[in-house]
Amino acid sequence: MRVATVIEDTCGKAGYSPYAPDTVTSLFLVTNTGQNLLNNVRVELGALPAGIRPLVQTTQVIPAALTVDQTGVGLASFEVVPRLYDQTYTIPIAFMANASDTILQSTVCVIVPGILGKIDGANTVTLPVCPGNRDTFDIPVKLDGIRCLPMYRATVIAPSGAPASIVGPLPVLPANGSASVQIESAPLSEQQTDVYVQIVVRDWESLAPGDTTWVELIDTVKVTIVGKHAEVQALTAGDTLVLPRICVRDTMVDSMQIQNVGGCDATITNARLSNDAGGVFTLNTKTVIPQTIARGARGQLFVQASSAIAGTFVGEIEFSSPAKPVVIRVPVKIEVDKPAYSVQGDTLYMDTICTNATTAKSFDLANITGCDILIDSVRILGTDPAAISPQTSFLVGPKSTLSISVAVTPVVQGAWTSTFRIFSAEGGNRDITVVGYSADKSLNVTDSIYMGRQRVSQNMVYVLDSVVISNNSQTPLTITGVQYGGQNPTDATLELPGGQPWPITILPLQGQTCFVTSRTQGIGERRTLAILQTREQLCAPILPVTIVQYGVQPLLDIERHDIQKGSVCYGGVADTTVTIRNLGNEALSINKITCTGSNAFTLPEPLPIRLDSGEEKQLAIRLSPTRIGPDACECTVQTNADWFTVQDTTLRIGIVGVVCGTLWADTVDAMVGTVSEIPIYLQPDERTTLTQDSLFAVLASQGTLTEFEVRTDSSMARFTTDIQGLISGTVQPVPGSAYVSGVPAVTGTVNELARLSADILLGSRLRSPIIIKLNTIAGGYFDIRTKDGLLRADYCAFDQRRVTPVQQGVQLYTYGADVSLIGFESGTVLVQWHTLQGDLLSSQEMSVSAGETVSVPVPNNSHGVLFVTVTGTNGVVQRSAVVHLH
Repeated sequence: MRVATVIEDTCGKAGYSPYAPDTVTSLFLVTNTGQNLLNNVRVELGALPAGIRPLVQTTQVIPAALTVDQTGVGLASFEVVPRLYDQTYTIPIAFMANASDTILQSTVCVIVPGILGKIDGANTVTLPVCPGNRDTFDIPVKLDGIRCLPMYRATVIAPSGAPASIVGPLPVLPANGSASVQIESAPLSEQQTDVYVQIVVRDWESLAPGDTTWVELIDTVKVTIVGKHAEVQALTAGDTLVLPRICVRDTMVDSMQIQNVGGCDATITNARLSNDAGGVFTLNTKTVIPQTIARGARGQLFVQASSAIAGTFVGEIEFSSPAKPVVIRVPVKIEVDKPAYSVQGDTLYMDTICTNATTAKSFDLANITGCDILIDSVRILGTDPAAISPQTSFLVGPKSTLSISVAVTPVVQGAWTSTFRIFSAEGGNRDITVVGYSADKSLNVTDSIYMGRQRVSQNMVYVLDSVVISNNSQTPLTITGVQYGGQNPTDATLELPGGQPWPITILPLQGQTCFVTSRTQGIGERRTLAILQTREQLCAPILPVTIVQYGVQPLLDIERHDIQKGSVCYGGVADTTVTIRNLGNEALSINKITCTGSNAFTLPEPLPIRLDSGEEKQLAIRLSPTRIGPDACECTVQTNADWFTVQDTTLRIGIVGVVCGTLWADTVDAMVGTVSEIPIYLQPDERTTLTQDSLFAVLASQGTLTEFEVRTDSSMARFTTDIQGLISGTVQPVPGSAYVSGVPAVTGTVNELARLSADILLGSRLRSPIIIKLNTIAGGYFDIRTKDGLLRADYCAFDQRRVTPVQQGVQLYTYGADVSLIGFESGTVLVQWHTLQGDLLSSQEMSVSAGETVSVPVPNNSHGVLFVTVTGTNGVVQRSAVVHLH
């Protein structure tokens, strides 16, 4: 736990403590984790260090009796004693129960900040003190501490016999504040004496009644005591008293300050003008002689000046005193003016002025003197177009300026002059000539121009027409630039030929041709106002040039830019459409479509294609793959229009070329007991224009693996490994199936892909479908239809055939899904279950005794039509049956 300090804001305030809080309490949660009831649970404090006082030595936990797993609250409270230095206390605490059982021992840490202060006295230089007199001065002392401390001692410690002593009561220093101790000085002579004063403040801590520790805070201050007799100085800016400028016959009274910089009172015993500059300067009656000036104070001598003539006059004031330096002489100076005025020049030049228009211009009449000057009148000499104001008498004050306005209204063109005279008895008369030129300053300009239909484009600039600007006046006129306004200020500009920049000067009665440059930025009617800016003030306003144009923009939008058609038969075509629109207000044409990559893209409709404004059209696209597999091209549309979406300027077309055709088997008639050929055919169908030989040529060029499977009833046929036809590969026979894998080769124009061989068996059926399943061809890019064939078996016995009967040792019975064996003789048989496609489901040997009936287990999770065969140990199929499972 930690306590914070508090500043004593009012010294001696009752109840103040330097700590907040000055008591600390630690809260404990006590839980009974044992197996028995705890009574009289309490918190007991151990031996406490000095500076910490317990409020209560033993505190009962609430509740004092704790059952098993019950929690109570305990407290430990301490009073903190102020310490001069930082302290960290470790307090032992014991948790007790019952009579004297110790539950737990722990410690509490309390951190207390120190409050020892510091003092700092300021070195002091006293005001001058008259030798033999006494004076009292303050020595400031600052306390850096949080509580008020009384000053314990202030002593002059050096030098011995110094003319100084501490007087008055010693102050109490406020917390973080300052107070002053007074020192009395009594210098005996005119000199400076350094006196050292030791300031002592006592800080303390009290750990127990009667046990107080004191610490003295000491600082030594240097006090410089200045003993000095009376001494005076004239206070002037520099070494001369300069009086304000006045006019002839005026009177100026000003004062000169005299400062007493000594320690004794000074007396001015005499004052006079030792040089009055021919009677210009005198002492004013306000001057008091004799005049006593106290220590640190100021006196005054009043000087009066007046002259009937103009000029700069310098005199001298002399005053004396018993004080140093006894006699002081100060030069005094004044400038005396006579009334006068000045103008900017004898000629006033006017700008070119419009005929019958009034133009005014002013010039300054300045009074550079300190006198008022009277201007009697200002009058035009002769009859001319000029007028002047003011005309009657007026007064111009000292150091001030007055503007005189000249207004001219010429009635004819050409140069003119006018003269006016300034009449002043005090400053003299003066003639001013006004020179000017009058002309009809005017410009004629093409007021409007219609530029017709203009194409909108950010990147196109059209120089379309011209504007003529004519100067109809007798004076050159300068056009500084053009300001643009109207509804569409950025759609057109006026430009000089050859890219010449503005400004341009047009000579009298000459003209200038400008070109109108169109940068139409929107569709529809666009209006731009071009306002010519001139350097001269024209006599008649120049009208703006109205530039009207109609913005047009063919705007092409293609609904889909990414056309993915998917699989298309190689040798065939697929047609699709894409919506194209003209969203602009001008007709557009699609002139050319250039494709990179594949040639799979063609347009049935010839180019160019025209779309009127707002027209929408379905653009027919014909896709014909040029290869087996992915086939893509990127086509750029060349048009005279802008694109609605700038980034979509291309068509991306993708298709997948696939082999199309029919893989099929015919009806095969075979004799039981012979080897029969089963041909498999592949031929193109109506979806492609490929011929039979070109189809196989494509497959051969691919050089990819072809895999397919031929299935039939395994009781009727057993495939061999022989293979013929246009495929170069292998056959993997399994009961009821043949897996064919190989690469087609061009060996002829027949459509026979493969010719398989199979032994025709005598089974329970004489007919079975020939089922074809194509796994892959042409690298997987195919859309091949399959058509199953039919295997038909005939059984004929020829008298040339020798048949050796084999005695059957078992009889196979079926009833629904129940299958049983009856043994005619003892032995072992092999029971096999197949699907109709010839897939083997299970195979197991069974022992059968003569006359015994045995149930044949059906394979787990089997359903549909199954074929079961029983084979004797000599490998001869003895019995077979078809079982229908549900």
